[in-house]
Amino acid sequence: MPDNTEKINDLALNVLNLSRNTLVISLRFMDKAISMLNFQCLPETKGMAVDGMNIFYDPVFVLKSFSEERTKTARQYIDRDASECYYTILVKTN
Repeated sequence: MPDNTEKINDLALNVLNLSRNTLVISLRFMDKAISMLNFQCLPETKGMAVDGMNIFYDPVFVLKSFSEERTKTARQYIDRDASECYYTILVKTN
């Protein structure tokens, strides 16, 4: 039986995947860029961070954000820093 840490991480991954799918439906032109980013659990981030290849996330932060507002996590994908990484990925892959 998984411990609480695994359950929290699994729930956070579900939220992140739901957010990703929501964005892909709304922003189809960014499908390739959004889908290329891998999720990496990194609680030390105390939030979310992007390096152009990965989205690093604190699972507790993701769940709190989602519980506050369902669309908050999806919007965090599209902040200024993340958008620059998506642009870099699109340029490198096209």
